[in-house]
Amino acid sequence: HYRDLAFPADEDAFRRIHKWWTAVEQHPAVAATLVCRDRLVASYSDYALNKGTSEYAKGMQAALSSAARARQPGRPRPHVSI
Repeated sequence: HYRDLAFPADEDAFRRIHKWWTAVEQHPAVAATLVCRDRLVASYSDYALNKGTSEYAKGMQAALSSAARARQPGRPRPHVSI
């Protein structure tokens, strides 16, 4: 579901991925932890849009913002000693 990523089931190159995922979903250790797709998407959609509200999400947003600012053209890069 993430950003409409899909692997076409009818193409040879992706048949193994679909077979693997079906086996993973059906494994008892995984099946016991899966929630319905709608609930899963609703729970994580804010993170995908960089709008999460947990402390972890806020930390990631700050780190990503700092990294993005550092990549701006014309902005000096921090010096790193090795």
